[in-house]
Amino acid sequence: MTHLHAAPSPDLAEGPDVADVVRSGAFSTRVQPVVECESGRLVGYEAVQRVEGDSTLSDPIALTEAVAAHPAADVVRSGAFSTRVQPVVECESGRLVGYEAVQRVEGDSTLSDPIALTEAVAAHPAAGELDTARRRHAMEAVAALGFGHSDYTRVFLDACAESFETLPDDDWLRERLVLQLDSLRVLTHPATSLRVAEQARRHGWTVALRAVGATPATLATLPLLDPEVVRLDASVLHSRDLRHQADVLHAVRAHTAATGSLVLAEGVTTPADEGTVRMLGAHLAAGPLYDPHGERAGARGGLTAMLGGRAAALLETHDSPYTLVTRKHSPRMADKRFLVELSKTLEAQALDADGAAIVLSSFQDVRHLTPSTIGRYEQLSRTGSLVAMLGTGVDTPPVAGARHAPLDPADPLQREWTLVVITPTWATLLTAHDFGDTGRPEGDRRFNFVLTHDRDLAVAASRSLLSRVWEGHQDPRPRRVGRRRRMVS
Repeated sequence: MTHLHAAPSPDLAEGPDVADVVRSGAFSTRVQPVVECESGRLVGYEAVQRVEGDSTLSDPIALTEAVAAHPAADVVRSGAFSTRVQPVVECESGRLVGYEAVQRVEGDSTLSDPIALTEAVAAHPAAGELDTARRRHAMEAVAALGFGHSDYTRVFLDACAESFETLPDDDWLRERLVLQLDSLRVLTHPATSLRVAEQARRHGWTVALRAVGATPATLATLPLLDPEVVRLDASVLHSRDLRHQADVLHAVRAHTAATGSLVLAEGVTTPADEGTVRMLGAHLAAGPLYDPHGERAGARGGLTAMLGGRAAALLETHDSPYTLVTRKHSPRMADKRFLVELSKTLEAQALDADGAAIVLSSFQDVRHLTPSTIGRYEQLSRTGSLVAMLGTGVDTPPVAGARHAPLDPADPLQREWTLVVITPTWATLLTAHDFGDTGRPEGDRRFNFVLTHDRDLAVAASRSLLSRVWEGHQDPRPRRVGRRRRMVS
């Protein structure tokens, strides 16, 4: 293995462990309106973040300054981390496709895990600068193995979404780097993740999604991000739970068959692991079994040839799911009573997905969140991978663990009722437009609606909704995972 080292920083142990605070979400976010002075109209929201009950970080400015002063910055700027290089090979031929650059701080309990280092960089205001330094170290480590500029060999590198805006306009680098995003971070920062994936694709970068299969929730992120490479978490390869492996295979195979993505299995340690890799349908493999210094022929055409003519769908933004879907489908008319029952049916199906469902709902206005609705979404939040609730006046989380977003009264969603359910193997979109009836009983209010199982439309609608759920709109409490229960009515 190849390592690059610099002198350790003397300040690693100093200061509050603010990275753990940020990563775990152990801080509160209070949202307050920003209004135009003359008219009193809403302009936006201010997010005030603090650590409740912590004397050093209870002040929002203190939290911001602690993040800025976190030792991750000194570590990266000084090069006080190691870069370990290991091959990524084609499963069928054993030929070299690229190298994985694994970066960590040796001997540091908080940053010795590569993901922890990436998350600490992501939490820093200078994330772009720090990630640029990590990319430079990764390319230097691979170059030390004799990686030529004319090769097809790729470098797989963890990248924080916050740094994508600083990616250089460099064709040579674009052809050689694979930017790896963490699927678990997609669940906690969906809007940022979708935005940067769109930006990367528009500029020709190759995106991989890692830690897929680490939890059922991560499987549902595949259609949202649509990565070129699906990187299975090492726990999938080494799991003794055959049902879990089967669920992962089923979900990932459905995605790759529809999109042409490649599957990479990590953590290959023994020849026996290679048999499991083939069983899981992986195209690529990485792990300690493969010697970075060994002679290995390159795969013809490399990763580009393996991806073939795969055309990644650009992540379109739409003002309204209803406007999007009625371009392809004619709406029908129904009253609210029928749409409530239809929504309950879809929510019950999401509950049956055992934690692998994304459930996004726009309720028009907070007054439509009845106790019955709250009860159903409490169940969904305990088992769903990502639950988001949007509506005018939804200024605080209606349900523990759910994301939320208040809608501006001028937002077209204020006139729409939308429910999106996405699982690894199926998707449903219900979207309806309010007639604006007055003088009718609540249950008799009329809507034009469309129900579709078109996965592409459901994914596009989910992106539209998630674009409104910025990271400040989330409950800081940890998500509970419960056993499946019957949906309340």
